[in-house]
Amino acid sequence: MDDAQQRRLSLTDPLLLPILVAVVVSFAFALFSQTTQDANVKSRIFLTLSMVEDGVININRFHKSSPTGDVARIGDNYDSDKAPGISFTALPIAVLGKAAPTGADRRRDGELKGETL
Repeated sequence: MDDAQQRRLSLTDPLLLPILVAVVVSFAFALFSQTTQDANVKSRIFLTLSMVEDGVININRFHKSSPTGDVARIGDNYDSDKAPGISFTALPIAVLGKAAPTGADRRRDGELKGETL
């Protein structure tokens, strides 16, 4: 057997720290995960969607249909009262999601004629 086959983790192994961090982060995420019904989450999601879909930083459209207590009213606009870091972090994924073709797009183009999704 060569050294690669006999490799085992030890306390000084450089792979140990990333593995432990991944386990701890996964455990913490599982304990503290939030639902989309939470006002904190809604406020952040609404801000991300407003930026992607409407190109604005207010959440007027979403606040009217699904009011949340976590808003700040400035003049006639409703804004998220949360720090925007998470919303900005989610922007690339939201943009990719919006740009990705959906089953409805493919059906409309006739690619899946006769198939059901």
